[in-house]
Formats: sequence, C-alpha cells, structure tokens
Amino acid sequence: MQVREFRPMTSGALVGFCTVELPSGMVVHDCTVFDKDGRRWVNPPGRPQLDKSKQVVVKDGRVQYSPALSFASKDRYSAFSDAVIAELDALGHFDREVA
Repeated sequence: MQVREFRPMTSGALVGFCTVELPSGMVVHDCTVFDKDGRRWVNPPGRPQLDKSKQVVVKDGRVQYSPALSFASKDRYSAFSDAVIAELDALGHFDREVA
C-alpha cells in the first residue's frame, strides 16, 4: 500500500486527508486521518447521510456520514488503518503534535 498524497487539515481530531493506492491498483481518495487522546487512525471515505427529504442529517451539530466503502472484518480495517499511519509516519507527513 502506498500513500500518494496527504493534505493537512485540522478540525477537532481530524488532522488531514490522504489518497491511498492499494496493492490491487485501486486508488482510494479522501481517506480521513485522525489523532485523538494518543490514538491515531484512518477511515475510508464517506458521504453525508441524507434523510427521506434529501436533506443532510445533522446530530448534535455534526453532519452524519455513511461509509463509501468498508472492510470485511475489523481486523482488515485495523490492518489498513495501521499501514496507512505507518506510511504517513515514514514519509514524514503526519505530525503527532498537530492534534
């Protein structure tokens, strides 16, 4: 797996977005990178949830998102997230002090 791009953006636990190329050649854009309370993780891209009236769903002042893609198991998701974080660290794109 290879991180092709990292775009820093700080908002709460969010520290940026990245583009990841998987071994299959699939390119996943807009993965979100988080750092909170010493824990770091990466989520695959999502899309805003819409209600029956096609309005964006907001709970507690936050837009709710649905996954655009997912993993077959929690272990596979964790392996993906850990590999992306390791790649970001190795490339010097991810600064733990940002969050």
